[in-house]
Amino acid sequence: MLIRLAASFGDTAAIAQLLAPGAITALDDIPSDDLDLIAQLLTHLLPAGWSLCLGRHNLGAPLSLALIRPLVTDGKLSDHGTREFAKDVLAAIDSDAPILILLPDLVAPSKMLPLDQICRIGLVPITHDILIAALRARHSATDPINE
Repeated sequence: MLIRLAASFGDTAAIAQLLAPGAITALDDIPSDDLDLIAQLLTHLLPAGWSLCLGRHNLGAPLSLALIRPLVTDGKLSDHGTREFAKDVLAAIDSDAPILILLPDLVAPSKMLPLDQICRIGLVPITHDILIAALRARHSATDPINE
């Protein structure tokens, strides 16, 4: 999953844009079962000294990326979860902090977000190249893989 995330965001220039003050980025099409995993792995993609700020708490802390995600329970987004998600998004936008919004595949973003202000990125699917990169990362140079 980490390789898919890195491929989704691109190079260091794209990460720098993601972390610019006031930047709003949405990562789309995330399987709802992977929201927690992605939230945990994101710290590995941030530059040294940066941290994640979850929800609307601690917004605006120096060198922090506001991570906003809906609460999915039993594969569903409740009305309460939808309201809290909207509050988190609005609070983050008001803070001028860089924002990353995780959108599971079961959420229709057009109903919840100011799409004209957001850079949308799709989670890169598992492809031949992603599988090869994952295998290379797990095998040493002394144990090459057959492509």
